[in-house]
Amino acid sequence: MSKTSTENAEYYFNTTNDSHNKTFVNQTEIIIRNMQDYLDIPRKEKTIQIYLNRDGEIPFNNSLTRIVVSEDRENSQGAIVSYLSDYKLPAWLCVGLELYWQDDREEGKSSELFVGSIRKWIETAKSWEYPDFGDAWFIPNYLEEEIVGEAQQIALMFIQYLDHEKQLESVVDIFLKDRNEDLNLLGEYWSEFIETPNTAMDTSYRYIFSYEDIWFEVHTDKVNARYKKEDWNHRQVVEYQNYLNQGVRYVENWMNYTLNYPLTFTIYPHKNAYKPNYGGLTYQSGDDYAIELYQVFEVPPYRAVHETVHAITFQMGMFSNFYPLTEGLAEALMYEFEAEKRLYVYNKSKEDLIFTYERRNENALLYNVIQNYEKYSGQSYQPSNPIDLIAVMHVWANMASRKGWENPLDSLKYKAGDPDYNEDLNDYNKAASFVHYLIQTYGKEKFMVIYADMTKVKETYNVGLDSLIQEWKNFLND
Repeated sequence: MSKTSTENAEYYFNTTNDSHNKTFVNQTEIIIRNMQDYLDIPRKEKTIQIYLNRDGEIPFNNSLTRIVVSEDRENSQGAIVSYLSDYKLPAWLCVGLELYWQDDREEGKSSELFVGSIRKWIETAKSWEYPDFGDAWFIPNYLEEEIVGEAQQIALMFIQYLDHEKQLESVVDIFLKDRNEDLNLLGEYWSEFIETPNTAMDTSYRYIFSYEDIWFEVHTDKVNARYKKEDWNHRQVVEYQNYLNQGVRYVENWMNYTLNYPLTFTIYPHKNAYKPNYGGLTYQSGDDYAIELYQVFEVPPYRAVHETVHAITFQMGMFSNFYPLTEGLAEALMYEFEAEKRLYVYNKSKEDLIFTYERRNENALLYNVIQNYEKYSGQSYQPSNPIDLIAVMHVWANMASRKGWENPLDSLKYKAGDPDYNEDLNDYNKAASFVHYLIQTYGKEKFMVIYADMTKVKETYNVGLDSLIQEWKNFLND
């Protein structure tokens, strides 16, 4: 490893091409000076460490407190400006600024011709149902390579236009100073640039430059979702984002509570390496709560609604001191949401019932599934008909204790010795069925009283917990 220091930064090289390294330093120094002179960033006291790695090499000492770029610069174009701005500037702006300030940028292109070309690419992206120009165009392997290949030149031309119109600093300030109310001005500048009235830029995506992990954010009114690692499909992300938004709205309406901030989800395509059985978890982040979802490449993010219940009840200051109610409410609302929207869990359950119906004569367990479904739904089962998902929830609860039965949704089980362990409510499906029974039989208001304080069971229902559980078991088995 070699090192070079300047007045502005410390440079570390894992490459041996001295000429290339010198050019990189010169170009980077121009970027840093322009950031300081024209945009007043970074602050003079900020220590800048820049690591240049060979292409494809695993980064050493990687951290968001350092800039790690690849030798060919293609995938990390914009990373330096992003770091200097404390990751506040969007990718299109970071890339455009770096290209604009590089010594060897191309000059003299015809703006009139290029604007026509930009409009062509915008129309092409729209025909493919892609987002409008913005950070989504810079996410590696996210959109068609043709679109991504044009994104850098479009960003450069827009930066040149903004600087010529003396609006570049004001656009940078929109993001540095979180002036979201001025995003409409950005739209106006973009429309003027491409000479097409009322044309929008997409500001819902944010691509975060990280050499080690590719990840990006999608911001909507109810959800800030971070998609980590791997190659995400655009239509898949749109579908997931809509699902998350609908789920948060549903839980807010049910709880009669509105979050004063978008709920943050971090979404991983594969399992949690440390807790492989966890499909999701909710944790405190500052004064708010956030959610992580796992293995959504294998299983769609239906657990989002379950975790949203936790996040919102925790935000409301409601912590049930009886664990089966905590998980039971979360699971029951997931089933209710899916019953209404008919999405992931609904479709999987419908497939499971068809599979079971076709094999119902093979053994008693499969026969009992169909028999119980007809009992809880109040109608005979027909594979071609829509299903009653709440009835399915009760079926899985009924079957949970039967030897040899495996729940299709891999319902988590409690273990003897766990806090609040109760053998009758020892998995999520049983807890969900019990909670749903209480709410349907006695009302939501009474249930929320004991959710907040289990010492009030007798006072609220005039019977003890054991009696309520027995009532529910009678309902399941009658």
